[in-house]
Amino acid sequence: MHRRLTCLCLAVAAMSCAILRAGENELLLDKEKVHALIREAAAKIEEKYKASRPEADGLAQRVEQVLSTPAPPPPADRPQKLAVKLLLMSNEGSFHSGIRGISGAVFDNTPTGFAQQYQDLESTSARDAAEVWRWLKMADAARVLKWQDKKELCTQRAVGAARALVSREPKNAEAHALLALSLEWGAEKLAELQTALRLDPRQPVALNEMLDHRIAQGLEAAATRQGTRLEEKSRDVTQALFDHPLNEEEAVAYERQLIDMEHELKKLFSLAQERGDLWTHLNNIVLQSSLAQNRDLVAAAADRPPDEDLEKFRDRMKNLLMKHLFSLLSDEKLLTPSLKLADGDPEATGAIVLMAILGDGMNAKAEGRPPSEEVRNICRPAIDRLAEMAAATSTVRAARAAEAVLLADLSRCFLLEEPPKKVDQLMRAIHLDPFRPRTQTILMLLCSGELSKDRDVPAVTALSMTELALLPDLTRRRACAAWLARVGDWPAAHHLLDTCLRDHPDHIGLLNQKASTLLRENQSKASQKKAAVYFNKIEAVLDKPDASPDPSELTPLARNHILFLMIGGKNDEAREELAKAGDNGILDAEECQKLEKLLP
Repeated sequence: MHRRLTCLCLAVAAMSCAILRAGENELLLDKEKVHALIREAAAKIEEKYKASRPEADGLAQRVEQVLSTPAPPPPADRPQKLAVKLLLMSNEGSFHSGIRGISGAVFDNTPTGFAQQYQDLESTSARDAAEVWRWLKMADAARVLKWQDKKELCTQRAVGAARALVSREPKNAEAHALLALSLEWGAEKLAELQTALRLDPRQPVALNEMLDHRIAQGLEAAATRQGTRLEEKSRDVTQALFDHPLNEEEAVAYERQLIDMEHELKKLFSLAQERGDLWTHLNNIVLQSSLAQNRDLVAAAADRPPDEDLEKFRDRMKNLLMKHLFSLLSDEKLLTPSLKLADGDPEATGAIVLMAILGDGMNAKAEGRPPSEEVRNICRPAIDRLAEMAAATSTVRAARAAEAVLLADLSRCFLLEEPPKKVDQLMRAIHLDPFRPRTQTILMLLCSGELSKDRDVPAVTALSMTELALLPDLTRRRACAAWLARVGDWPAAHHLLDTCLRDHPDHIGLLNQKASTLLRENQSKASQKKAAVYFNKIEAVLDKPDASPDPSELTPLARNHILFLMIGGKNDEAREELAKAGDNGILDAEECQKLEKLLP
């Protein structure tokens, strides 16, 4: 189960470009109301966290000082066109929603969202099956955040809680299924699943886990031409299929297996509907996608061009995977029951609506068609119910409903290039729950001038303070530094980055962000020399024998260093480095073309 997940993401950069074209002359915010809301949020955050977090102590006073200071005048000249293309941080403000095996529908699938989920779950308590789920979700969040020690601890706690539940209730099929869910694939996991199904042949978690494993093992057996044992972990067989595609007879035999598993999956969908089980329903959707992906993989391996190498084949499979992911919830037969099962849960409903609208929209762009009216018509009643939920009470649940309405509106803006219409829902969400970093990030986006001519530098600076009091981790510090740089608050941006670098002196992403922030600020010879120091430091880190850079940091690094060379007039070196980055797959063809156009 741990390997099974899917998500859709809406990046702020793409969204802001689309909405800006439609709303650049419109004011979206009332500055006085925004400042009042930030003051209110700061006071509540300080009251809650001042005893445990230095960032929260004295927060309200610091925010008041910032908001009372006149905004600095805008820069006289626009930054050099090359400098504004420097990336400050990858995913610095992305909105993700998705389906994860353990968590089901995930409303905020960002690192910040998982950090908050971990923090929230850590402060709660539960009993019996709910306690097992709590530890499993905490382990899943820690896995995403690469908190290895916490992931192992939470997994152990989940296993311990599940064993205790089995000991107390040995005839409880769900208890055995949850113990299996807590374990890695092996003989004990298989035995627990079989026990659960012996006690309850229709136990949904056990059935879902078994079918997931059989789907993976079925492909492995077909690709390797070897038998598999059910207790063994499955393996990636992309290379095996690339080297030895299935012949016609083998492909027909494998297709029969897929059809049999599709019949089983149909029964599982019916079971989920019968029991009102959203978790099983959503994980069944992922299994359906897995079957389609496996079918595509077998066909693509058989039909691949003779000059296609393994890396290009993998890239083609990734593109097919994205198409499947975008299509997951844009099918009426899957979307309608998903929304029905999620009704009353604002986070699950919001996640499903976002996946449906954005998934259909991304496929529409790829296929050269307008977004589906049918998908929007199915989602509209759910969005209306969320709006009613947001207005009905003054609870955290109402805050999440308001957030979901806002994000659905922003997704519409992204696809149709229209200005936002539901900014009032953002204000309500923050008023009802000022402890939510994502809503504050969206307000920071609006105050930065990214979506309209609104530009409120004091508000962005103040919001960076409130966000860091909520989640003072490295990701949030980097994100706040990026937003501060966007609005030209250079001292605050550099202060945050320097603080981070003292604790993480060899962090490639941080070093790249510091160099890029210097060049964004100005492109003088002095700034170029300072930036060169950080790029040289990155090269030294990468040359270390034990270097293990995060792959997600390498693309922005390559892009920024090429732009750095261009800014310094070293165009021949930039051209050579661009060619190498393209050949090594660090930059894709589209990115290489964009950078090539910037060269003289």
